[in-house]
Amino acid sequence: MQPKHLEVCLLDLDIQFGTIGLYLNIEANEGMTSLIEAGSRLDGSMLRGILSDHDASGLKVLSVPKDIIPVDKISPSLIRRTSLLLRQNYKFSFIDIPEFWTNWSATTLQQSNMIVLVTQLTVAGICRAKRQLDTIKTQGLGHIPIRIVVNRYNKRSECGITLKEAEKVLDHKVDYTILSDYRTVNEAENQGIPISNLASSSKVVKSIQEFSRMMVRELTIDDPVEYCNGKSHSIFGWKGLRDVFITK
Repeated sequence: MQPKHLEVCLLDLDIQFGTIGLYLNIEANEGMTSLIEAGSRLDGSMLRGILSDHDASGLKVLSVPKDIIPVDKISPSLIRRTSLLLRQNYKFSFIDIPEFWTNWSATTLQQSNMIVLVTQLTVAGICRAKRQLDTIKTQGLGHIPIRIVVNRYNKRSECGITLKEAEKVLDHKVDYTILSDYRTVNEAENQGIPISNLASSSKVVKSIQEFSRMMVRELTIDDPVEYCNGKSHSIFGWKGLRDVFITK
């Protein structure tokens, strides 16, 4: 087992239609159901037992259950409890939440050091992102750093929307772009492996690595260059983070 300070935890709280477990080839289990049923009894030991191990990367993963369950089965108090335990037991945790707002969405974001809003350079995508930004502000979460990432970015966008136009609508800078490479990403998803395992030198992997460097700069004291050269002794020097890929 890797030391606790080297562990990265990945939670899929899009509990009805999340795909993180599928894309990492982790079989659906009852971990989420156990988390919900534990409620206030949840502790660090129980949480570690609920999470699945992704052997290829060392990630600790909570994937969606086999059966669809109502989103209101998760409560704000359970989110607060889980977030506290994650902070106590793991160096870094990434939580994917549904695009639609639940009664615990704001609570989840309140526990975050950074909100990453992933969108696409389409009319529908930018409009949804704008509504999400407005909702974040009205929920009193504007003090939390927000980073906007445009996924499947292509400079020759068929929809004709530029980054500058998107930023004007969003009233927010587009912080990073993940280059479009549908064939590579789709193949990685179908095989259930991280993109970096399939095409480590591809442009899409390099753009994800650049986004990772941003998180290193903002969330740790580590030098991004050392991280990229594999010299960092922090969590980001371990392959658990490098192998995470963006799916939305």
